[in-house]
Amino acid sequence: MIQIGRISRVVMLGGLVVSLAACGGTGNKRPQFEPNATDQAWARTISMHLSDFPRGWQREKKVTEITRLNCGPSYADLTVTGHVKARGIDSPSRFRGKIATGSEVAIFESEAQARAAFALFTSKQAYDCFAKDLAQNYKTRGLRVGPANVPNGLVESRRLGDRSQSYEFWFSLYRQQRTDTADGVVYELTTIQSGRAVARLTTMFYHPGLIPRDVTTGLPSKIAERMAPGKAPASAG
Repeated sequence: MIQIGRISRVVMLGGLVVSLAACGGTGNKRPQFEPNATDQAWARTISMHLSDFPRGWQREKKVTEITRLNCGPSYADLTVTGHVKARGIDSPSRFRGKIATGSEVAIFESEAQARAAFALFTSKQAYDCFAKDLAQNYKTRGLRVGPANVPNGLVESRRLGDRSQSYEFWFSLYRQQRTDTADGVVYELTTIQSGRAVARLTTMFYHPGLIPRDVTTGLPSKIAERMAPGKAPASAG
């Protein structure tokens, strides 16, 4: 019988906010990056802020470095003109489990490119690559990813922006060489596209059954509101 354990230090792999700059790939899979001041400012406005959370939440001190397997789709035909990856924000210690949330925003050269990017970010290849990156990077930290009782898959949610999608990865974390003690983890990826902007929110729930998960449900709506066409800079697009 598998017992629920307590792995002493489970971090959200912040780089696994399926990077919209690296786009889950390296080398010739990356998009062109041609930032301008207007779109950089727009991306910062859209991005997740500490003020979006209740009192007691805290910014992570640093973004955890990760290794990428370069297994995602290619984004080489796209051009990013604004990009911000926010440092993660963690739940307060009063929770018995843990929530860690990260965000990344990319502004593309055209709305057509943003639509293409959304399709790539939400493709089966991208999700499969995320799962492989996840397993590989936890392995380097002495942990093994195993299956959970809940299958991975799309989550029903209302549409945000021009299009949006939420996908959940459920898994168990084991200490290497152990099969009797597991910690439950969920990663939820929400991708939103509005005009030339694409935002990706990644939320990790550690011991999800012990956490009031509804504390983060309003965050995608806040991000989507800041992505609305009327909120874009006058000189953008």
